[in-house]
Amino acid sequence: MRSLLRNRIRSVLTMLGIIVGVSSFICVVAVGNAGTQRVEEQLQSLGDNLIWVEAGARAVNGVRLGSRQTKTLTVEDGKAVLDQIGLIKSMSPNIDGRIQVVYGNQNWGTTYRGVSPEFLEIRKWEVASGAAFTQYDVTNAASVCLLGKTVVDNLFGEEDPVGTIVRVQDMPCRVIGVLQAKGVSATGQDQDDFVLLPYTTGQKRISGVTWLDDIFFSGMSVQ
Repeated sequence: MRSLLRNRIRSVLTMLGIIVGVSSFICVVAVGNAGTQRVEEQLQSLGDNLIWVEAGARAVNGVRLGSRQTKTLTVEDGKAVLDQIGLIKSMSPNIDGRIQVVYGNQNWGTTYRGVSPEFLEIRKWEVASGAAFTQYDVTNAASVCLLGKTVVDNLFGEEDPVGTIVRVQDMPCRVIGVLQAKGVSATGQDQDDFVLLPYTTGQKRISGVTWLDDIFFSGMSVQ
């Protein structure tokens, strides 16, 4: 103690260096842990052990086009994977594209996604109000939809959209639910700016195709 008191400035500077070093280390660890947790949350928000199968590319006159250009990916492919691979527990076909949604004198350009009821479980998406469509709606290509929060904000404001009729392209569609907001993705994309439909409705009443753009699968967790 006498030595420390004799060299007060040196002692203070030494203590200050130790304090700053330890504090810096604690801050770095805290920031690293926060970043890791944020990344884990974003990965978890993608879905429940999500496996994403996308339609492949094709070549025209020697020019290779991008993915989703082939027309051979079908619902039967998804069912075959579900039947033949034991660790796959659920499957949802997917077809999507750009659309215009109109309600009253408001309109909004967004994306539609045609899927099966399993999509919400696979992508871990909750319904904030109303209800999800069912397999019956898929079988009958029903004109029903769920709206993302961004679409609701731009078309309805404070009005409750559940039960209203919107026009999706030229198709009158009954809003049966609103999806829980997920916010912006890690790539900066608004995850709430879309309309969810039965995939049969998307195929028959919007795009007029029989093939799929993607198939989403959920895998089982194994120890």
